[in-house]
Amino acid sequence: MNMGASSKAILCVDDERTILLGLRDQITKHFGDCYRYEVAESADEAWEVIEELHVDGVRILVIVSDC
Repeated sequence: MNMGASSKAILCVDDERTILLGLRDQITKHFGDCYRYEVAESADEAWEVIEELHVDGVRILVIVSDC
């Protein structure tokens, strides 16, 4: 899910969608449109997002995950 057109991104990974969206909303509220905000519900989905961002020339600054 892309929010913003920045060349820098924050990726949130969690298997619980409610937590994921809440986390994304809180980060967006704090940083505004300074970054792109991406979410993934699994490690496999996160790798896909990482690859897409790389192809688009977007740097991932932080990956937030619950392990």
